[in-house]
Amino acid sequence: MRILLIEDHDELRQEIAEYLRRRQQVVTECGTLLQARAAVAATSPAAPLEVVVCDANLPDGNGVDFCVEASPQLPHCRWILMSGAHDLQLVETKLGSLSSPGEITIVEKPISMRQLNQLLENGPAKM
Repeated sequence: MRILLIEDHDELRQEIAEYLRRRQQVVTECGTLLQARAAVAATSPAAPLEVVVCDANLPDGNGVDFCVEASPQLPHCRWILMSGAHDLQLVETKLGSLSSPGEITIVEKPISMRQLNQLLENGPAKM
């Protein structure tokens, strides 16, 4: 599975990436939305991204806004958005602006590796 991981906390991003790689996943790590946009632009149609795991609050923008922006470029990609409990309602409201939401799951941080693995294996629930 090809996964784009967007998380600004270095230790958490490294922990998640290492966990996924131990499970034979191909992971592209980004700490900012600028890096994530570049990763999406560099994605080959022959090897498309399958899952984006994205923090909702990043230093250079909002991961939910990025989901809305990038979803048309990644029409077959599943999304897992990670958010603090205080932001969950805002996240759901912003996602309502997607014309075709695809598969999106919103999870409260901190996410356990077990929960992440279950979401990847079983697929996120559709909004």
